[in-house]
Amino acid sequence: DLIWKQQVGDCVWNAAFSSVGDRIACGTDQGKVVILREEDGRNLASFDVDLGSEGTPTCLAWSHDDRFVAVAGRYGNHSISISRLEPDPVVEHVLVGHDAAIFALRFSLDDRTLVSISADRTLRFWNLTSGELAGVIPVGKKFNFFNDGLHVESNSVCALVGTENVTELWRWNSTFRGRAKLI
Repeated sequence: DLIWKQQVGDCVWNAAFSSVGDRIACGTDQGKVVILREEDGRNLASFDVDLGSEGTPTCLAWSHDDRFVAVAGRYGNHSISISRLEPDPVVEHVLVGHDAAIFALRFSLDDRTLVSISADRTLRFWNLTSGELAGVIPVGKKFNFFNDGLHVESNSVCALVGTENVTELWRWNSTFRGRAKLI
C-alpha cells in the first residue's frame, strides 16, 4: 500500500533512511538534498550540495547518531559533502581525493570515520574530526562498483563484496597512517 507520495524534484537519484527510520534523505537532480519525515512525507529541510557541474547526489549515508548526512555523486567533481543537520543544515566538511565516480559511503559505528569507494578503484578512509584523508587502499579490478558492496560493521572493520566470487575484509585503526590489513 502506498503510504504517501511527495514531489521533491524532477528526478530523485537516491534516498536513504536515517538510522531510526524516522527521516529520509533524498538526492535530487537539482543538486539538493531534501529531508522528509517518514510518517507523512513532510519536508523537514532542504539544502544545496556542491558536487561540481553536473554533480547530482547519487550516494547518501546517515551517521549512526542521525546528526550528519554524507553526500557524493557519480558525476561532477568527485567530492563528498558532510552536512550537519541541526539546528539548520550546514556543510561541515568537503572531502576531496577520489578521481572518479563515488558509488558508496558508510560511517563507522562511532561516526568518526567515513569510508568511501569509487570507480578510481580505491577505498578511502576519512577522519571526520579533521576532515582529512586518513588512508587509501587500492582495491584493483575485482569489484563491481555499480552494486552497493561496501559494508562497515564496526569502528575498524569493513567488507567489500565484489564480482568474481571475491569478498575482502579489511581492518583499520584510528591512527591509520595509510596502512590497513586484509583479514
